[in-house]
Amino acid sequence: MRLEQLETLTAEYGYPLYVYEEKAMAAQLAALQAALPGFTLLYSVKTNPHPAVCAFMRRSGVGADAASAAEVDKAERAGMVPGQILYSAPGKRESEIAHSLGRCVLVADSYTELALIQRICQARGTRVSVGLRLNPDLSFGPGTAPALLPGAPAKFGVDAESLASRRDFLTSLSHVRVCGIHIYLRSQVLNHAVLAAYMEHVLGLSRFWKTELGLDLDFINFGGGFGVPYTASDRPIDWAAFASRFAALFADGGVTTPDRVRFFAESGRYLVSAAGTFVTRITDVKESRGTRFVLAPGPLNNFLRPAVMNLLDSLPHPVSGPLEPLYSGPGAFPVYIPGREGEEEEGVSVSGTLCTALDRLAVNVRLPRPRVGDILCVRNAGAYACTLSPHEFAGLGRPKELFLAADGSVSVFPEEGKGQV
Repeated sequence: MRLEQLETLTAEYGYPLYVYEEKAMAAQLAALQAALPGFTLLYSVKTNPHPAVCAFMRRSGVGADAASAAEVDKAERAGMVPGQILYSAPGKRESEIAHSLGRCVLVADSYTELALIQRICQARGTRVSVGLRLNPDLSFGPGTAPALLPGAPAKFGVDAESLASRRDFLTSLSHVRVCGIHIYLRSQVLNHAVLAAYMEHVLGLSRFWKTELGLDLDFINFGGGFGVPYTASDRPIDWAAFASRFAALFADGGVTTPDRVRFFAESGRYLVSAAGTFVTRITDVKESRGTRFVLAPGPLNNFLRPAVMNLLDSLPHPVSGPLEPLYSGPGAFPVYIPGREGEEEEGVSVSGTLCTALDRLAVNVRLPRPRVGDILCVRNAGAYACTLSPHEFAGLGRPKELFLAADGSVSVFPEEGKGQV
């Protein structure tokens, strides 16, 4: 964004604030749709639930991956219909299930939950089709380009190897038809070969579901985990190589395909991370024993993830990441002063204005000579940013979130009042 735009927005809405750009989201969405032809994409609402972001996804033909009954409501308010909303979360309460039945596709997380859905539907005299989340017999190793490893214990889903012994239970449910599977292993995967191998494994589980168990299969939710490059050493997903390898799985016509069974894939971070900018202003610049400190409101209480990044990076032993959604790796959130060129200073520390030393935005970075009043921006602020932050710390409240549409119009959330001054 141009400096003039940022000056106008901070003058009208205060600061700190977030700006989400529709054009950047549209570009990411086009790349993902091209890589997954025939798939119905689901937007992970928890990533960034701004109403205008959800509405953009609906207009673009994207459904919702809802992680709570409240997110089912948000997807519905954005104009999505029940068949476009998949609700998957562990440990759902009876009230959440009852509230959501008929308004989404429920994905049960356990056999206990299936029995609970059965009881609710019996009481209502209705029958419902649902999915079941599986914990497959493989897992991802550490890092952003992980290897595939044997299956591990997980709080999500039912172990795939338990299905054979529970087939009679699955077919005995008089008011629940279990006709879909959902698998999601982890986030922030950049290795195209690992992603393709994982999706191939999901197809193998779908064949077992249909041929060995003899169960109906209306849909497969492959999950997602599509990563974005946060650090200098990260490389973006090679979508051409991924598409080639994934398409080869269907070459012999002997496997389930999107025209026979509905294919879903989820994405949040990939669609919106780079589309978001955190915007604040420098309120003080000072020296302390040879270090220049730049102070600007908002980091810890309004954008928690950089503070977590700097904390973990300061530990004496390196952290094996990513630890999503809190930590993606060092250098994930570049700080810059828009519209400023010229001589840069080294060793600058950018901190917030809260009364805690953990309120740090960047440590030992290069910046053009900072001045009080300068606008300060942070990249990669579109995903897991505002929603993860402790806004009420020090009583400062949440910042404004602006959706900048392709036509230049602005949608503001929350709508009441202005941002911080």
